[in-house]
Amino acid sequence: MLSKCKIQAAGKENKITLSSEIAHSTKITGDKGKDTVYITEGSTLTGSSTASLGSNADQVIIDGIIHKLKINNGSDNSKDMIKIGNSENIKNKLTISNFGKDDRLILEDSVFLYSD
Repeated sequence: MLSKCKIQAAGKENKITLSSEIAHSTKITGDKGKDTVYITEGSTLTGSSTASLGSNADQVIIDGIIHKLKINNGSDNSKDMIKIGNSENIKNKLTISNFGKDDRLILEDSVFLYSD
């Protein structure tokens, strides 16, 4: 189990994959690059986790189980995407902030836009 893991993205293109069985209170901080955060099937985020994405087009792909996750898309005009493979993987609470006009939330087979 990873506990209170802090990940700071710094490159032009960052791919962060959480594939541990259990990660507790993980904090991911993006930067100016294109960040992809992937929570794989078979992994679980427990506690209060955050993903603060920076500027540029970022992605969060959730195939694992999350208990409490706050995603901040960043204050930018880039097209960010959050994809959740199965709504039942959200066990407690998912909070999304700075959801811009060009951002997309894909929940199973449904796509949600800012205007929705």
